[in-house]
Amino acid sequence: MRHCRSVFVLISLLFAATTASAEVAITISGSTVVATGITAHGNAAFFGVMRGQSGSRGAVTYVDQVLADSDGDGVVTLTVQSAVPFRSVFAVVDQTSGGYAVKTPNGFPVLPLLEDGSQPLVMVDGQRQISVQKSQVQMLLVRPGVGVWNRLLSDGRPADGDGLADGKVVGLAAGSTVEYGSSSLDGFLDGDILVLIDGYFVSVYAARIGAVAQ
Repeated sequence: MRHCRSVFVLISLLFAATTASAEVAITISGSTVVATGITAHGNAAFFGVMRGQSGSRGAVTYVDQVLADSDGDGVVTLTVQSAVPFRSVFAVVDQTSGGYAVKTPNGFPVLPLLEDGSQPLVMVDGQRQISVQKSQVQMLLVRPGVGVWNRLLSDGRPADGDGLADGKVVGLAAGSTVEYGSSSLDGFLDGDILVLIDGYFVSVYAARIGAVAQ
């Protein structure tokens, strides 16, 4: 009887190990960005910037799409118009689990948005808001199982919370554009996945709010 119980426990543990969700990972090849480890039949939020050339001029392209895992294999592929330039960075967030990953083309480093190790969220009057010393950042916020939102924050523009052209952008959750799910964003909450990208420097910040940034 003890032997049978041990076998049952072993089988149960093996089953749990094989059915556990895989970590999100990204592969960049040619004109495709492939995310694996996505929840079966779930959605993947792709967010990134590509700095390349258009003739003799530099070109900056932002990528911001939510794609479904339609066949349930945990793999979701984003295809862009041409090969991903060397100076690019992508983040992918699993809209169901909140798992996320950040990836650059081989040889190009993942550059931190905040080089001094500071955090982009500050508390003001009991409310979290973004505050970074940048002229412009693109924001993605994913609330697992609820929604996906984005916003462009530019210094001195209407979306800049302090309204000043002072080399700093301040951003509130309200006013963000919904991409998927709930139509309104009611603040930055613990468990949300926040991604910020500086398209000029191709730098990135990605973290689960309430956890340590990656």
